[in-house]
Amino acid sequence: MRVPCVLVVLAATVVSAAYLNVFSELELQAHNEVKVLFDLLKWANRADIHGDHYVDLRKQTKAFPVKLRSFSYTNCADPNTEIVVFGNLSINPDPIHIPGVIVASGTVAAKSPFGSPVKAQLDVWKEVFGVWVKAPCIDQFGSCTYDDFCTVVNPATCPPELVKIGLNCKCPFTAGSWNVPPVAVNVTQNLPIAISGGVRARIVATYNGSLVTCLQVQFDLA
Repeated sequence: MRVPCVLVVLAATVVSAAYLNVFSELELQAHNEVKVLFDLLKWANRADIHGDHYVDLRKQTKAFPVKLRSFSYTNCADPNTEIVVFGNLSINPDPIHIPGVIVASGTVAAKSPFGSPVKAQLDVWKEVFGVWVKAPCIDQFGSCTYDDFCTVVNPATCPPELVKIGLNCKCPFTAGSWNVPPVAVNVTQNLPIAISGGVRARIVATYNGSLVTCLQVQFDLA
């Protein structure tokens, strides 16, 4: 009587291990697809300075155009409790074609100054084969916790459109309100791999125990 029980337990263990293995592969795929999208936009934004990044994409044997559609954002907290509130965020055209020009605009209001350290929790999900999968944190990219998000944003170059209106992209940040004019990013390359499905990201940031912002964005790829 014990042998069948052992077999049942063994079979359940094998099935569980197989499921965990598949889920790990889905997590890795979710991470890789989001990383490819991020790198493509990052390289496009720095095209004039680091044009050599495009060489890596051109070496790919295949190229995959993609459409970005159904962009939406949600303030996932009470705006009255936040230091920074984003509004009227928009990305055009709809749908966006990659390669193509992406234009973003919106408003930003900071009620008080803040700076390092800004603690942040970033969660990123990617739809893989119809299933929402949380992209793991690998090499400080993905669903990661940052002790000081300033170390992530400070090395970046602020778009000249933001500098012109006095909106700094680096810590420390000042208080104020800004109407962000359309900022255009020209993506000249196709994706090096085929990517489809939804992408969702949420960031929760705090400074000295006060909520800086809670923002969630989502869009679909086709």
